[in-house]
Amino acid sequence: MREVDTLVIHLERATDRAANVTALSEACGGKLTVVDAVDGRQMSQQERSHYQPRFLSPAYPFRLNDGEIGCFLSHRRAWSIIANGSVPFGIVFEDDVVNVSGEFAAHAAWLASVASPDSYVRLLKKQTRAEPGDVIAQQGSWTLSKPRRVGLRAAAQLVGREAAQRLLEWTEVFDRPVDTALQMAWLHKVPMLVAGPSLFETMGASTVSRRRLSVAQRLHREIARPLYRLKVAALS
Repeated sequence: MREVDTLVIHLERATDRAANVTALSEACGGKLTVVDAVDGRQMSQQERSHYQPRFLSPAYPFRLNDGEIGCFLSHRRAWSIIANGSVPFGIVFEDDVVNVSGEFAAHAAWLASVASPDSYVRLLKKQTRAEPGDVIAQQGSWTLSKPRRVGLRAAAQLVGREAAQRLLEWTEVFDRPVDTALQMAWLHKVPMLVAGPSLFETMGASTVSRRRLSVAQRLHREIARPLYRLKVAALS
């Protein structure tokens, strides 16, 4: 059976999440690596330089805030640990993952046995609608599928070592949120898979700060967002 490392991205100043990190460690049998999240409020110029607006096509229509940049850089830290590790897969949690099913460890081990180290497997949270796609492996109620269109959210995922290396190279410069960038499989070429059933929940409240928007800015978002999603859907 292939080995799997487990990592959780945790922002040190998010003290309200500390107890949850401990709970995640217990759910994973005590084998959990805490990845220090990049604090968007305290980024260095070198860290910030990875972000270049409107770098890729289709252009992402919104500027990222510091929290979104920090979140992307935090996932890159996790990918770096996996890419430079000695095992073929790593599970990456964000620290708002809660109520992990007792089946999770066995489910993750099964996924590692049927996925390849060049793939990225999104793990859906409970109450998330199933994503249409082709089932490529199944055991009882557990499924591994190739979705017709890559969905959003990056709360939990199984990342192969080769996939992590490829994503690190491809995101040396980025211009959109991490989950939105991962949708662009036609560019990064990493096989994007999705696993079911859903075996965890999330807290809901994000540590990624949201700036207040003017009426004009909100209107722009309401128009630009669906247009951008149509472009991505066409390319997917």
